[in-house]
Amino acid sequence: MAYRSSLRMPLKKVLETVRHRYGLHVRAEDIRFGMTSTTVRLRGDTGTFLLKAFDGGVVASGQVAFGTRMGRRLRESGIPAAELIHATDGMTFVSEDGNHFQLWSFVDAEPFVPGNAAQIENSGMVLGRIHTIGSEMPVPAGQSCGSLYESVRRDLEKSWGELEESGDVHCELKRFRRVLGRVEPGRDWAALPHTVIHGDYRAQNLLFNGVRVAAVVDLETARLGARLWDVAYALAFFQAVIADGPFSESEMTAFMRAYESESALNGIEKALLPDALRLAVLKGLTLWMRIAYIDRSNNRARQWIRDYRTLFERMGRGETS
Repeated sequence: MAYRSSLRMPLKKVLETVRHRYGLHVRAEDIRFGMTSTTVRLRGDTGTFLLKAFDGGVVASGQVAFGTRMGRRLRESGIPAAELIHATDGMTFVSEDGNHFQLWSFVDAEPFVPGNAAQIENSGMVLGRIHTIGSEMPVPAGQSCGSLYESVRRDLEKSWGELEESGDVHCELKRFRRVLGRVEPGRDWAALPHTVIHGDYRAQNLLFNGVRVAAVVDLETARLGARLWDVAYALAFFQAVIADGPFSESEMTAFMRAYESESALNGIEKALLPDALRLAVLKGLTLWMRIAYIDRSNNRARQWIRDYRTLFERMGRGETS
């Protein structure tokens, strides 16, 4: 069972929307379902395009708009990102029948190859540059950040409560709570440097030409946040779903060294990185458990959890420094 479609209209009507709103006559070549969006590869007389459809009930229009601004800023600063196609009225996305649509030029590039050390290093460097650029970007009014620990802990406890009601996961949740108990809540979480972060910096959201990043995609998750969170989540889940398990310790070290060549961590961040990794692993595994036991939207999620059991056990033993 794959993810459910985010499309709220038949594919025929989607193609009509592209024709009316973008002036393009296209046909669908491929369709893929993700957790929060559906992508359709389109072919027309003028080229190949990628249409991304967000469910408006899941992804707010403001998120889409901010991610668009982030992508434009990255391209202006020399970070490769997909080229957005504007609608005929100049809009950066189109909203119809409960969907938000964005159209992009198709990037002819390759996916990440697990074990490719040069791709790992280049990815770390690009994330460091993204954080440097993000520190200079204005953020939407009302966005603010408190304690990273408190924010993640609240989300975890809420999800764990819902998972307990689903049954069959009590032993796992006991292990999760033991790992959370190793995280020190009284440390300098609120003092972490903040910037505009990608929010989901993983190999699935990058494309490559050889060893270099050819495009950073899926920027609808961009937001103001602690850059340490982006780093920790990437270290834990960079090759999730693509490879049968997480980075090795040497790959984590290589990614981190490359990141710091562009954006060095300060003393507080270095001290909190082991605990941030624990929080990131708990967050990711909890998400997969929701997919497997509550949403039941992708039956591969249980295998992903098993693939990451070794890393989770390292977190529990404190082997994260």
